[in-house]
This record gives sequence, C-alpha cells and structure tokens, in this order.
Amino acid sequence: MKKLFMRSFMFAAALLFALNVNGCILDAFDTLTQGFPISVDINMSGTLTSLSDSTTVNLDDSDFYNDNQDKIKKIELLKIAYRTTEVVPQTLSGNITLTVKQPNNIVLFSKIISNATPNNYKDTPYELQLTQSEIQSVNAYLGILSNKTLIATVEVSGLPAGPKTLNAKIDVVFEMEYDL
Repeated sequence: MKKLFMRSFMFAAALLFALNVNGCILDAFDTLTQGFPISVDINMSGTLTSLSDSTTVNLDDSDFYNDNQDKIKKIELLKIAYRTTEVVPQTLSGNITLTVKQPNNIVLFSKIISNATPNNYKDTPYELQLTQSEIQSVNAYLGILSNKTLIATVEVSGLPAGPKTLNAKIDVVFEMEYDL
C-alpha cells in the first residue's frame, strides 16, 4: 500500500513539474492572431488636371477591433490596396499617388502608380508593394496602441482638362494579436 502511495505521489509530482516547465506551450493557446480589413472611401471630381482627396483610416471603425480592444497585444499592417469604384470618363488615365501619414502629418509612406488607368482597378485592386522599411514605419506607429488613426490621401495627376469623377476605396488589412 505504501508503494502504491509513493508511486502515485511521484507520478503526481512529475506531472506537476512537467506542466510547470511546459506551461509556455499552454500559453500559446491564450493568444490569437487574426487579420481584419478596413475600407475607406475616396471621392474626387473636378475639371483641373489633378484631383485629390483624403480620408481617415480609424481602427475604431472596426467592430472586430472594438470587440477585442482591451485584449490587444500588437497590431501590424499586412497590406494595403487601391480599387476604383467609379470613373468618368472610363478612359481616364494619370499618375495615382497614395500617401499614408500620421494625424500630425508625418508621412509613413508614399507610393506612385505611374501611367495608371483607374478603370483597370475596378475588378482587380492594385496592391501596393511596400518595402520592409515602410511596413516597419507604420507598425512602429501602430505599436503605440493608443495610435488608432492613419490619414490616406490619393492624388491623381497628369489628367486631361475637363470634367471628371474618380471614386475609389482604400482597403487596409491589419493583423492583431490579442489575448483570449
């Protein structure tokens, strides 16, 4: 009987030790990483040879973000894309510049789509190819979890004179690591 008690005691002690040492494995189940998108509208019209509009990308506009806000450990930018929703005339072409900055006007990155025909991006969005440095710049800003807004500006230049309309969406995909 004493032998059975000792074996049970040793087994329980070994099990507790193993769980304590390997507790970090169990911690992996306490954290989840998930992507979530935010889309914002850009609306431009006029008769000049360039058009421009700015909008705010606000994490608070995401239900997913708001539902998990108190559990967030990290937020990062995964990708950003431009897509046209309406263009008149359909043959309109020019250079599209997309700039993303902090609310205090510090530019995080700026990308140019040269000789673009916006109508080509109606069915297939244009995904911006960001450098590692540009992604790190945005992520450093978002790393301060109180930073929840980015300003996106689209400027289209090199356009012919005359009336024109260009409406688009900027699609931003973030990845959030949060506690369950």
